[in-house]
This record gives sequence, structure tokens and C-alpha cells, in this order.
Amino acid sequence: MHEIILPRSAPKLFALVECLIQGLQTHAEALQPPDHVSTALLGECLAEARSACQNLKLLTQREPALAQACRRASAATKSFFPSAKSALSRHLGARWSQKWKNIGWVTRRGRCPAGPKQRELLLASIWRYFQANPSHQAPASGVTQEAIVAYYKPLREARLALEAHATQLAQTRRARTRAMKRLRSIVRATIEYLDSVLDDLEESWEPFGLIPPALQVVPAWVWPLRLAPLPAENGTGKIQISWTQSPRALYYEVFRRAQGVDQDFIFVDCLTETQLVLENLPINTPIRIRIVPVNLAGAGFGAEEEMALEA
Repeated sequence: MHEIILPRSAPKLFALVECLIQGLQTHAEALQPPDHVSTALLGECLAEARSACQNLKLLTQREPALAQACRRASAATKSFFPSAKSALSRHLGARWSQKWKNIGWVTRRGRCPAGPKQRELLLASIWRYFQANPSHQAPASGVTQEAIVAYYKPLREARLALEAHATQLAQTRRARTRAMKRLRSIVRATIEYLDSVLDDLEESWEPFGLIPPALQVVPAWVWPLRLAPLPAENGTGKIQISWTQSPRALYYEVFRRAQGVDQDFIFVDCLTETQLVLENLPINTPIRIRIVPVNLAGAGFGAEEEMALEA
């Protein structure tokens, strides 16, 4: 069985599955595929994978708008914190102290928190402070519990919506991965089945959307390669060569090299059989034989053996 390389992109894989389903339906009587490569199972896996990909696409398209809403709500609070700090300094002191830390301003510089969640927590902490000390509010500066609620509520809703979306997106991405993995598994099983019932060059590969193996994969090497000496004639030797048929090989190229005589391998013959007799070989000289299987995809790995003929 050759290595099965499936399309990486989902649309190309879906198109291949559609061709496989159509081909199996067209050749159902001749092929009689087993249950694990049935058109019903392929269709089920295809529908599941398509649905998972579509769900992920829709969720991904929603993400920028949710992120923008969260950034907008967070940015709106930025102008509130300097006013709140100024109003609170009348009661907590101009310098940072444990009183400021208790409210939620944990940094000595009293800067505005960077993240939405940190800003949300600080707003809630200031609100609780005003709940305990209502007279410390500054309505003239817009630093009141009502103002905090106006900032806090949209920020929290936007942040929770973005986090919920991130959780759903992760779950949907995992579901898509499972669906695609299952689909690829059944496609590989289907191609393995077709490989067992169709010839390497058979034209019926085309209705399945597949390239015949002999057009895309070089043949496997021939092994074992056997050499047997034959009786010498007229002072020259003879060798009987035989080898195991290579899957997907259309023909075999035979080469020989006599040690000390030939600098490189010499082409001998091209044949479709798996045996050959070489004649007129030098005596008492090691002869190295190479057999190379070939198909339309190219030459496979050549097998070599050596033998010295005696008079």
C-alpha cells in the first residue's frame, strides 16, 4: 500500500469525498464495498465535518466585533479613574498608602489598570467604598455610584461575552478537529479498499477523484534478488537472474558491472518478466547485477547482488 496523502484544505478534501461517494455509488454492484467504507458512512462523516467547519467559521467571524466591544467599554472607563482618584485623595491622602491598596489601587503611582478585568475589579471596589462612605462621592466630578454602574455594567457584559465566546470557540475548534480526523480516517480506509480491488493503471480510479497509484508513486524495490550460475560455454559464463515482482512496477531495467572491467553499470535489457539469463560474462570475475523497477511515476530503488563465475 502506498502512502496516502490527503488534501490539507477542507474544501479540497470535501470535494474528494464527494467524488468517492459518487464513484462508490456508480460502481456499487462491481465493488460491493464493506460497511466500514460505505457511502452512508462517508456521507455522515462529510456532513459532520462540514457542519463543524461552518460553525467554526461563523464563530470566528463574530470574534472581532466582540473584542471591539470589550475594548470600547474598557476605554470608556479610562477617563473615570483620574477623576475618581482626585476625589478619593481628599479622604485617603495625596500619597499612596494602605488605604489606597484596600480600595483596589495596588500600585503606588495609582495608574489606571491596563486590562478590562482589572478595571472592572477596581470599579467594583470603588463602588463598595462609596457604599460604605456615601459622603465621599463627588457628584460635581461625576464620581458617584451611579456613574460607576454606568461604566461597570457594559464593561462586564462585554468582557463576559468575549470570554464565553473564547470558550465556545475552543470547544468548536476541538469538535472540528475531531470531525476532520474522523473524515480523514474513513477516506484513508476507502482508498486502501480501492487499492486492494483496482489495478494500478485502471481508468476506474478517475471517477473516485483519485490518481492511479502507478502515476503518482514509484514502485517498491525488488527483493529478494537471486543469482544462480549456469554451465559455462565457449569460455564465457552465464547467470540465471530472478526476482520478486515489485508492486506497481510496469517493467524492470537490468544492469550489470564486471569488477575491474566496467567502470559503471551497463544497461542490459528492459523487460516485464521477473527472470532473465545473462550470457557472455567473464569468468573468475565478480559480476554485480542491478534490477530497477519502473513505472510512469519514475524508477524505484534498485536491488543489487554479486556473483563470481568459475570455469
